[in-house]
Amino acid sequence: GQFASASPMSSTISGNASAGLSVILGSVWVGHAVVSGSEVGIALNNGSASGTAGQMSVSGCTVGVSMVNDSVMTGNITASGNQTGISAEDSSIAISNSTLTGNTDKDVWIRFGTRLSAKATTAGTVLCDGTVLVRGTIACPATASGILRSTLGSGGTPPRLDPFVID
Repeated sequence: GQFASASPMSSTISGNASAGLSVILGSVWVGHAVVSGSEVGIALNNGSASGTAGQMSVSGCTVGVSMVNDSVMTGNITASGNQTGISAEDSSIAISNSTLTGNTDKDVWIRFGTRLSAKATTAGTVLCDGTVLVRGTIACPATASGILRSTLGSGGTPPRLDPFVID
């Protein structure tokens, strides 16, 4: 059967100063995408969802895929050559046949209640906080305390979310 979608079935996106592909406020995007050279390759937030009708590929971005606030991503993705491959907070990820390697800082960074289910997926550097649920072919590394803590800014500024350091 056919899957009806208001989104394009194939997109090539590059060189955006902010997000290459942005899915926001409960929207749904289903398709094949090649995203490169943007600040954030694919941004999902506030209950939005992304599913693939083929492989999604993200490279050359500061953050390949950024997910926050109850966002959902399913399907196949290749994220390499970014600073961070996938960054997720309070979101759900169900991926298969995916490759999350070769990013310069971290390949997968999940925190604050994110759920990750990975099947036949390869990941390099994985960072998790103590609130995440992970199953499948990606595992969170053990740390001395099992949690990550944010670094404090100087001069009484509030804590920053990025970068995190391991206790």
